[in-house]
Amino acid sequence: MRALRAALPALAFAILCGCVNYSELKNVDIVAGMGVDSVPEGYALTIEILDVSGSTDESAMNSKLVKSRGATFANALESARSQLSGNLYFGNTQIVIVGQTLAEDEGVSQFLEWLLSKPEIRETANMAVARGTAEGVLAAKSADARVSAYSVIQLIDPQDGKREKSGVPLYRIAEAVNTPGKPLKLPLVILRDDSGAGVKGEEGVKIIELHGFALFDGDRLCGFSEGGAV
Repeated sequence: MRALRAALPALAFAILCGCVNYSELKNVDIVAGMGVDSVPEGYALTIEILDVSGSTDESAMNSKLVKSRGATFANALESARSQLSGNLYFGNTQIVIVGQTLAEDEGVSQFLEWLLSKPEIRETANMAVARGTAEGVLAAKSADARVSAYSVIQLIDPQDGKREKSGVPLYRIAEAVNTPGKPLKLPLVILRDDSGAGVKGEEGVKIIELHGFALFDGDRLCGFSEGGAV
């Protein structure tokens, strides 16, 4: 797993440079991906954390979800942190997913500005739009990719050389929404029912697919350029 292999050396380097000691490392929760949705009370954050207690083999890697709500993005993040004994590590977070309703009703500027104000979140992380909720995408599991955030990354940033990359980093999105008339399109991810492709023993499993693009007018979702699975 490319993303995990990058995360562990980064943590090791932090120890060598004195930024983190061994006791602190034991209390680190590695964030694979994060999603945000709008809810009546404000915002819902869904954070996918790697379970590195067992094997680090890609096929055996598991994750857990931390869900929280708050009147602001900062409130929701603090609520998520209060549920954990460890510290959230965003240094290798490569994907942020925005739910459809939030992108349509409020746009992505406020969330984007908040993300880029957080020094622990990389500006090179990608953003995608969920057709439905971001929580639903991060809750999806399949037999070949138990970490949903990495499933999305593999779709929008393929390494096989056979498919075009569609990922857009946060700093590029900021440039687009702050430049009048500049077009913006983000990868659109959907869920497809396929219980036969799910984790053994689970029923009604949904799998993640890339299904074209989410189109924006300024910072607001205004439509879709949909196609078959890419």
